[in-house]
Amino acid sequence: MGIFLKPAMSRAMPGMAGMASSPSTFMDRIGYGVEMIGALGDGERFGLDRSEQQHYIGPVFMVDFSPRWSVRVEPAFRLSKVSDPFMLRAGVSHTFGGRSKGAARSQM
Repeated sequence: MGIFLKPAMSRAMPGMAGMASSPSTFMDRIGYGVEMIGALGDGERFGLDRSEQQHYIGPVFMVDFSPRWSVRVEPAFRLSKVSDPFMLRAGVSHTFGGRSKGAARSQM
């Protein structure tokens, strides 16, 4: 569960649809937010036993390197006594497939 914000990409000016779009700045490719992570139970059993559940909260940072590749980093801090004091989550994502022509037109 979390909140994630990503600034809107630069849009072309009206009447300039045929022109090449301007290159995006680095700040247009950054996303950020906050996420809470929790577990239901432990490695032994599944359930709602709060004394054995790990819960974390932390900021989330994401950078798009291309329309298909992005990197995400999340330093998370414990909320429960059984959690580790600190956890660093990181990931690389790749989007398969392309955007449809209709979706590309609707963004101009």
